[in-house]
Amino acid sequence: MQKYELWLYAGLSPSQVRVDILKKAPHMKLEVLAEHKDFWQYAKFMVEYKRLNPNALVAI
Repeated sequence: MQKYELWLYAGLSPSQVRVDILKKAPHMKLEVLAEHKDFWQYAKFMVEYKRLNPNALVAI
Protein backbone atom coordinates (compact mmCIF):
# COMPACT_ATOMS: atom_id res chain seq x y z
CA MET A 1 0.00 0.00 0.00
CA GLN A 2 1.30 3.45 -0.88
CA LYS A 3 1.42 6.32 1.58
CA TYR A 4 -1.40 8.25 -0.07
CA GLU A 5 -3.66 5.20 0.23
CA LEU A 6 -2.89 4.98 3.94
CA TRP A 7 -3.73 8.65 4.37
CA LEU A 8 -7.07 8.13 2.59
CA TYR A 9 -7.79 5.00 4.64
CA ALA A 10 -7.06 6.95 7.83
CA GLY A 11 -9.62 9.56 6.77
CA LEU A 12 -7.17 12.47 6.75
CA SER A 13 -8.04 15.75 5.09
CA PRO A 14 -5.62 17.58 2.75
CA SER A 15 -4.91 20.10 5.50
CA GLN A 16 -4.07 17.35 7.99
CA VAL A 17 -1.68 15.72 5.51
CA ARG A 18 0.11 19.03 4.89
CA VAL A 19 0.52 19.87 8.56
CA ASP A 20 0.90 16.46 10.25
CA ILE A 21 2.64 14.38 7.57
CA LEU A 22 4.55 16.86 5.40
CA LYS A 23 5.18 19.23 8.34
CA LYS A 24 4.30 22.28 6.23
CA ALA A 25 1.94 25.12 7.06
CA PRO A 26 -1.46 24.88 5.31
CA HIS A 27 -0.91 28.17 3.48
CA MET A 28 2.46 27.25 1.87
CA LYS A 29 2.64 27.35 -1.89
CA LEU A 30 3.03 24.25 -4.06
CA GLU A 31 6.59 25.27 -4.97
CA VAL A 32 7.60 24.76 -1.34
CA LEU A 33 5.71 21.47 -1.13
CA ALA A 34 7.30 20.26 -4.38
CA GLU A 35 10.66 20.09 -2.61
CA HIS A 36 9.35 17.51 -0.13
CA LYS A 37 10.19 13.85 -0.76
CA ASP A 38 6.51 12.84 -0.46
CA PHE A 39 5.18 15.48 -2.85
CA TRP A 40 4.05 12.93 -5.45
CA GLN A 41 2.27 10.95 -2.77
CA TYR A 42 0.52 14.16 -1.74
CA ALA A 43 -0.45 14.88 -5.36
CA LYS A 44 -1.94 11.39 -5.74
CA PHE A 45 -3.74 11.88 -2.43
CA MET A 46 -5.28 15.15 -3.63
CA VAL A 47 -6.55 13.56 -6.86
CA GLU A 48 -8.09 10.61 -5.03
CA TYR A 49 -9.50 12.80 -2.25
CA LYS A 50 -11.28 15.01 -4.79
CA ARG A 51 -12.54 11.95 -6.68
CA LEU A 52 -13.96 10.41 -3.50
CA ASN A 53 -15.33 13.74 -2.20
CA PRO A 54 -16.54 15.64 -5.28
CA ASN A 55 -18.31 18.32 -3.23
CA ALA A 56 -15.29 19.02 -1.03
CA LEU A 57 -13.61 22.39 -1.40
CA VAL A 58 -9.90 21.74 -1.76
CA ALA A 59 -7.45 24.63 -1.78
CA ILE A 60 -4.44 23.94 -3.94
